[in-house]
Amino acid sequence: MVQSQIDHSVTQEAQQKVVQPSIASPEVSAQPNPTVVSEILEMIRWKRVMQVFFDGVLAFLSFAGAFLIRFDGHLNSHFFHQLLIFAPAIVSLRLLSNWGFGTYRRLWRYTGLTEVMELGCSVLTVTTILTIARALGFMSVEGSQLSYGIIAIDAGLCFLLLCASRVLRRLQTEHNQRRHWRQPVRKRALVVGAGDAGQMVLRELAQRADLGVDVVGMVDDDPMKLKKRIGSITVFGTTKELRN
Repeated sequence: MVQSQIDHSVTQEAQQKVVQPSIASPEVSAQPNPTVVSEILEMIRWKRVMQVFFDGVLAFLSFAGAFLIRFDGHLNSHFFHQLLIFAPAIVSLRLLSNWGFGTYRRLWRYTGLTEVMELGCSVLTVTTILTIARALGFMSVEGSQLSYGIIAIDAGLCFLLLCASRVLRRLQTEHNQRRHWRQPVRKRALVVGAGDAGQMVLRELAQRADLGVDVVGMVDDDPMKLKKRIGSITVFGTTKELRN
């Protein structure tokens, strides 16, 4: 029974949260400071430059790692020369593809499934181009073609490194928010609805530690969802029981 597991104060706080999720202060001026705006834009430009540079480093590391894995860590002068010849072109292709798929218009601290799919499409596009070029004989150095195995290994490593860099950035941001906004008194709340919208609310509250809200449970009118868990949150009962 919902009443036996959640007290009346939790219910009131949950209803308040549903009715008034956010209220903007009317005293805040809607006109931004031009100096502040220019500083923010400049900061965004530098962040994008650093993102491109960091991705370039990761693309080179993945390509070099593919050679080391393919040849068990032993590179003779011929394959080392092959690595140095192809690396600039492949790194440039990776960066251009990322740019084309819009990955540098994304904020890394909000990385999700959409960003991962964009990275996957970017990596797959470059890998397809390299495979076609290899099949047509354009990936040859001193009469030796670039191995298909290296192309495949490079694709896997590059995808993993690019995704990992963004996921780590998101985890770091969430950790800093929780540490900075740790409050002695936090509000407890129920989330009404255990569907897609409810899951979005859970994710948002988990990322916004500054709101000071701890979700203690969920309610949903679908009997199939009762007592089920979404992440670490349990669906306790229905909205009818909540009103009672």
